[in-house]
Amino acid sequence: REMIEILDQMLRQETTTYTGKYYHVTDAAIRPSSIQRPRPPLTIAAAGPGSLKIAAQYADSWNTFGGWGLSLHDNLAITRQRSDMLDDFCTKIGRDPGQIRRSFLAGVTADTLFSSLDAFYNFVGPLQEIGISEFIFYYDYHDFPPDKCMDRAMLERIATEALPVLRSKYSS
Repeated sequence: REMIEILDQMLRQETTTYTGKYYHVTDAAIRPSSIQRPRPPLTIAAAGPGSLKIAAQYADSWNTFGGWGLSLHDNLAITRQRSDMLDDFCTKIGRDPGQIRRSFLAGVTADTLFSSLDAFYNFVGPLQEIGISEFIFYYDYHDFPPDKCMDRAMLERIATEALPVLRSKYSS
């Protein structure tokens, strides 16, 4: 919490002085300062109640994922629960939950979302239906067994065929 409070203040002000339990800064400044006002958007990754409270207060975008190696079904249930918790925390502090974009770290699940266009749509679609509007695609071939990897041609098809379809479907 303290680190986010300091960052938020430093991005909004010329100088920041902050005294917390763990962090202390005196006349800290970011040079050059941001041209975005009131500050650049913050994406906060959060999964548990404590970090979701911080996201409710400071995030412009919230990022999550269900957990390593979980099925889409399990990811959906966990993500829906966390999203509802974020909504509750926003409401408690008087913030409109709709002000926070929702993003999901995809590619660390048991599902093979990169194996075909259908697999990709079947993974992304249900998450979009529960309010996820942004995706971060994690792909490191060192972390996945060969049957979970995709070839470059499939990555290019997803990028050139699937992403434009999804963007047009959910951007209106």
